[in-house]
Amino acid sequence: MTGTNGILAEFDAHVGDCSCHLRAQMLLSLTCYYRESKRREWIDDAIEVLKNIKSNIITMYSDIHRAHGVVRSLGFSSLISLDDLFDRIGCTSLFKILDNQSSKIDSDSKDEKSVDTNPTIGHQNRKVTGDKWNLSDYRMVTRFLSSCRLLSLYKTATLEPGATHISYRLDPLVVFTENKKQLDQLDLLTNFITHHDLPSRTALINEMENMQIYITELTSDWISRLSDEIGLGEPIQRLLESSTRLSVRKLRCIPAYPSLLVIRFEWFVKNIPIFLVARRFCTEGYHNAFYRISVKPTAVRHYIEAVRQNNAKIVDHGNVDWFDVTSVSLNSVLIDDWARQPHVIIISNSIAGSMSDFHVRMGDDNQNGVHNESCPEYDMYVKNELSTLNFSAAIMNFFTIHDQYPFDLGANENEWDVIEKIVDSTLDHEAAMIYRQTLDESQKSNDGRPSRTSCKSWPRSCLQDVRLGQAFRQRISQQLLLKKTISYTHSAIFVFLDRQQLQEQINAFLTEQASSGLSIISRPTKPLAQKICFVFSGQGPQWWAMGRQLYESKPLFNEWIHLINGEMTKINKGEWRLLEELIEKKNEQESRINDTNIAQLTLFAISVALLALLVS
Repeated sequence: MTGTNGILAEFDAHVGDCSCHLRAQMLLSLTCYYRESKRREWIDDAIEVLKNIKSNIITMYSDIHRAHGVVRSLGFSSLISLDDLFDRIGCTSLFKILDNQSSKIDSDSKDEKSVDTNPTIGHQNRKVTGDKWNLSDYRMVTRFLSSCRLLSLYKTATLEPGATHISYRLDPLVVFTENKKQLDQLDLLTNFITHHDLPSRTALINEMENMQIYITELTSDWISRLSDEIGLGEPIQRLLESSTRLSVRKLRCIPAYPSLLVIRFEWFVKNIPIFLVARRFCTEGYHNAFYRISVKPTAVRHYIEAVRQNNAKIVDHGNVDWFDVTSVSLNSVLIDDWARQPHVIIISNSIAGSMSDFHVRMGDDNQNGVHNESCPEYDMYVKNELSTLNFSAAIMNFFTIHDQYPFDLGANENEWDVIEKIVDSTLDHEAAMIYRQTLDESQKSNDGRPSRTSCKSWPRSCLQDVRLGQAFRQRISQQLLLKKTISYTHSAIFVFLDRQQLQEQINAFLTEQASSGLSIISRPTKPLAQKICFVFSGQGPQWWAMGRQLYESKPLFNEWIHLINGEMTKINKGEWRLLEELIEKKNEQESRINDTNIAQLTLFAISVALLALLVS
């Protein structure tokens, strides 16, 4: 997203619940609502008040520092409440603007006034109270946009093992660094604030998770209200409620498939415009194709009526004539009037090959540039694929095979099977059969597996199912060698389809014979010094039950874990215990092993204890 002040450019819909597409739709609703100038009159006043609040915070902090913490001399009581601080820095003025404008607009609107009836949700030492989605409630709008923006600023992207998808994670260290940088720019750190005043890592994590929980609660309320607004009935409400799960961190996770059913229906009912950017890779680089996608009202009229009479009909794939797909030039995107209207924007990548081919190309800087020349490969792609695109079915296939939840359900539950059972029980058996058919078709076009399965079963799913040619295996093995960050005297890479091929390559390696998929390289290295220093960075993959067998069966490993637990407890002042997180948690749902501040230190402990065991 882009805006004249750059604010919307930092709106990131990912908060860890597999519902990023819902936040994009929420933002679209908000944008359309505020296109009316009457609804934007309060914003300039609110911005001026916020500037004063920032100045007042600096002044208050400096006054407290000069008074050596004796707050009574500044007019405070001995116990300062949050309301006292709000009054002091000018938040009361901001609240009046938000509340007055909300009431003013609400009196002229048919929207239901937001009432905070959600129960308070407790998670460790945090308390989160949910809002109701109401575009005329400016407090809610401010919280929603502010939380999304703050969470967008501190995100890191990682291509996970198996190269099946990119994960976005909040990074507390980035948050801490950014907070310190902002304080340094205000000259507060040197003059007024000591290092003891800086926010702790745990406090920052709590604040971020607080915002994540708030957004997921608001998202859940939004899609429920949307379902009612567009004429869907009780079966869809049951589908959403039955499929929604709470994560360990209390994020309310709405699965991708059920939520997409509601979103697509909204597109049809409201005739929402869509803009598609398709980046197509060829052997020379890539091409960008731009398409306007619009609903054909006459083509979807019968579908809308059928769904409202029987909600189970909502799972219909859709026909190629439900959407009009029109190619447009980049110049049209930049200057024509149609492009000034809010759109749902979908950006996709495409390549003739497998996911493995795609990820290799993404890492090849020599083949990642724009190819603006005439290209038979690209022309064939446009003619054979885009010109006959069933956009409705393509969207359904993508969200069917997409991860439904951002976590394992446990108890040997397969998330796609769970969704099928819920569709069967809330809609009907025929709808569940259509879902299964969609899933099977999607798997065929995705190297034969759902995305989460491919991530967890890399050797079987990626290397066995994808028929890698000899040239590809040779190329990828060479790239792996070239990108290694640690140099040994000899290095070898094996890329194989099955156990037999691996055995053949190992035999070839041992007998010094050539073999496809095998690359060997020698590098001169300096002789090792007499002393070796081991560095335990705390980096690497983690698992919630890692190290437990060694802990139970190896006394020396057990001894080192207890030793490290004692030292860590002293350092973090009892905020969490290594033994509790690494050994005592009963299941993955209870575990916090994926929290960065815990994962890195548990990996460190495992590494040290394992080395001690190996040395013995």
